Amino acid sequence: MVVIQNPINDVSINEINLKDTLQQVITDLDKGESELLIRIVDKLEIQNLNKIYRNKDQTTNVLSFPS
Repeated sequence: MVVIQNPINDVSINEINLKDTLQQVITDLDKGESELLIRIVDKLEIQNLNKIYRNKDQTTNVLSFPS
């Protein structure tokens, strides 16, 4: 399952195309039941998440979490 969260109003993405592409990648990897969540955030939210999960009070481009 692929979930896209895009609460940022000024970021426009083709969510249907992105979800379809990512679902195909999951299928091609043949990992069975999988879940992928992508959340588009602003600088303040990513900095806060980075501080919580990595103890780094700065922005970053990507945070990823293993299952």
